Amino acid sequence: MENISVFYRILNEDLSPLIRPSNTQLYVDYLKEKFPEAKYQLKIKLSSTIKGYIIHEWKESRFSNIESSSVEHTDDANFPDILDFLTKELKIDNQKVINQILILEGQYSIIELLIKDDYQALSGQKIKFYYYQETLFDAYAVITKQLNEKIFKLKDEEQIRLYIRKNQTLMIGYMKSILNDYIPKKEWNSLFQISEDHTTTDIFKLTYHSLEDILVYIEKSFGHYLDTNLPVPYQSRLLLAIKHAEKLGEVLDQVERAQLDPELYGIVTIPFDRLSILEPLTFTYQSHFYHEHYLLTFHRYSQQQVPLNGKEVFLILWRLNFNALKFFNYLTIQIHKELKERETPKDKLELLYYYHKLCNQLPVKTHLSYNPNLLPLKDQMSIWLQEEINFQKRKLKYATTFSGIRSTNDKTLFKDVGASAFFICQGIF
Repeated sequence: MENISVFYRILNEDLSPLIRPSNTQLYVDYLKEKFPEAKYQLKIKLSSTIKGYIIHEWKESRFSNIESSSVEHTDDANFPDILDFLTKELKIDNQKVINQILILEGQYSIIELLIKDDYQALSGQKIKFYYYQETLFDAYAVITKQLNEKIFKLKDEEQIRLYIRKNQTLMIGYMKSILNDYIPKKEWNSLFQISEDHTTTDIFKLTYHSLEDILVYIEKSFGHYLDTNLPVPYQSRLLLAIKHAEKLGEVLDQVERAQLDPELYGIVTIPFDRLSILEPLTFTYQSHFYHEHYLLTFHRYSQQQVPLNGKEVFLILWRLNFNALKFFNYLTIQIHKELKERETPKDKLELLYYYHKLCNQLPVKTHLSYNPNLLPLKDQMSIWLQEEINFQKRKLKYATTFSGIRSTNDKTLFKDVGASAFFICQGIF
């Protein structure tokens, strides 16, 4: 895709906002060619009180970001009063309002205003920002179109997979470069928020947004070709968090009531804690899928009449192949505690054989893995139990051998003592 080079140019070459001359007229000419008349759109969410109106949210959009509404108008007796309030509050010239729409949503009113603008009224930095906005908007349209055309021409599944993964890797590479080199880490939490000043950092945020949009498009259109070891788009992470926020709260309440010991509780909630951390490029597709499945499984159990208990939690983690080292260590420590309560090596062996058999018989979802870089939990435990069994066997063998040697020595000693007594009695010594 030739147009994908626009990202390289923005990051490294002639289109870089860091080195590109601040030629406002150049940017204005480009925008005027696309949009002869400057306009902007305001979307405002407000509510009515006894004292008047309160603005809760508002969003300003220009050029390609202006959204067309499916609602033409809504009759409301308060509409003129709302418009009068907004034009005064936001210092809008009534004569410049091209179109206005009122949408009622419960106790809130959503107002959409389309307002005539003036290129001369925009600062040089804003003009520059919108130049990049439109450049990236056009690039997205061309790149996604070329992507479809290329895929259509490729007949072989493996060729399609390689092509998709090549572009996936390229997008993520550019996104990492933007995060590491152009956007301060303190602003990662506001990655999708543009400041009122429309700074150079905001231009790099825009570039990141465009790359994410292309990645989301690839994910939705060609998801089964993706490399699942690569990061998920931030938007997909955000959607997962929003989609399951209520379920997560219900599950955490149930886990709290299960009265697990503190260490096990900390282990069980590791995936839930990770779900609440929304940082860019930290979650792979594989991890994304596992965490969602983990949450939904616990949620199904939490909907049952009987509350969760420690045994059920163990079984859930086992079935889901929760192969985190912390859980493996926890299991081995619990078994060691039980072994200490058994007095003889034989008793200990019986316990280990029981767990080894249980380990091999309990079902596990092999297509799932909390950490794909580690052995499945079943294999980890099977290897460890076999080593413990071998160790206890050796102890039992040595104990038996030592007992035999001790018994033989006692008999020899008894004979020696008996012989000495005989000779003493005979007056030989």
